[in-house]
Amino acid sequence: MPPQRIKGFPIADDFATTRVPNAVLGRVLSTIDDPDEIKLILRVIWLLEHQRGYPRYITSNDLRRDRILSVTIPDQSDFDRILKSAIERGVFLE
Repeated sequence: MPPQRIKGFPIADDFATTRVPNAVLGRVLSTIDDPDEIKLILRVIWLLEHQRGYPRYITSNDLRRDRILSVTIPDQSDFDRILKSAIERGVFLE
């Protein structure tokens, strides 16, 4: 099945961005074999970036309720395994 094609990105004035730490795009990315783990990490970065206040945090229950992640990683046992892997890697705190 071919990937779903996006319609492109919005014009520059409306193009919002999300900061991704350099370590994620370098050292961490080079150690991850599971594309779903990368998706989870990037989604958490996005969710944290869009929070207000201090400290910024997300619970595992927040992630389980996230509509994007529920489509991306629909199987609960896969989700738990992927989250555990990211925690063991040191990307997330438990």
